Amino acid sequence: MYLKFPGRLIRRAAAWPVVATCALSLWTGAASAQDDPPPPPGDPAPPPATAPQDGAVPPDAVVAPGGEVIKERYPNGAVQIERHVIQNERGDYVNHGPFTYFLPDGKRWGGGEFLHGKRHGLWKRWYYRGEAPLFQEEIYAGFAEPFLSEAHFVNGQIDGPWTIHDANKQKVSEWSFHAGVPHGVWTWYYPSGQKLREV
Repeated sequence: MYLKFPGRLIRRAAAWPVVATCALSLWTGAASAQDDPPPPPGDPAPPPATAPQDGAVPPDAVVAPGGEVIKERYPNGAVQIERHVIQNERGDYVNHGPFTYFLPDGKRWGGGEFLHGKRHGLWKRWYYRGEAPLFQEEIYAGFAEPFLSEAHFVNGQIDGPWTIHDANKQKVSEWSFHAGVPHGVWTWYYPSGQKLREV
């Protein structure tokens, strides 16, 4: 059996690595334990008022004992990233606690929690089509942007469902992972809500 992806026809067994690589590129490198997070979107149109506010990390979250809050700023002085850090046993600062991305106008754009330098729990991030190659694929053409990506992490690895919804809260895709590895069924949907494809 073959799956059609824009510009290529892939044997089903070979599709997993292609799909997984494209999908995981959204999370790899972004806000990793010691790396700088990806740059925020380049002055995009503002998202719907309700989208980035749902489920974002509260700004008044409690700082861990011995921890600090670090605010990285845009050139205009607005907060770009707010993250909580603690010192590990070697004295290095590691992310621990809430980590939040902001747009230049101050709206929340995503975030999640770190546990001793590793992502843990639910992470959310909004994307416009031009921010990631995944959202430029033909399968996303009929959906309204921005897209909300939600993924669960355990000990720094994606674990559990990873869903993408459009601006109208319509599910676009849902993928399953266990300990950072694709696991189970991956599903894509039409804008009508009907299943387009399962792998």
